[in-house]
Amino acid sequence: AKQAEDPRGWSERGLADSINELLARPGQRPAAGPLSPGAILAGALLRRGDANWDGLVSAAELIELSRQFHREANPASDRPIDESQIAEGILNLVTKPRPIRR
Repeated sequence: AKQAEDPRGWSERGLADSINELLARPGQRPAAGPLSPGAILAGALLRRGDANWDGLVSAAELIELSRQFHREANPASDRPIDESQIAEGILNLVTKPRPIRR
């Protein structure tokens, strides 16, 4: 992913742009708009990953979110995560509500 514009981390827009760039085919412009993959996933990443509620996701928060994603998608962890587990994990990420702040 590209460097965050804010040194504290990525905004929802920054996450969306980075995801769309990662998913773009070589030589093609990245997707854009509210229905692009980046826009859909960025909101979920921010909702689930922003542990300190500052409106940004830091590199450390993204790393922790990726670990959490892997634990939830592959609880047994006895073999590599497969395609169906990734798909189910993404669905869970997008549909699961934000944890309650305590």
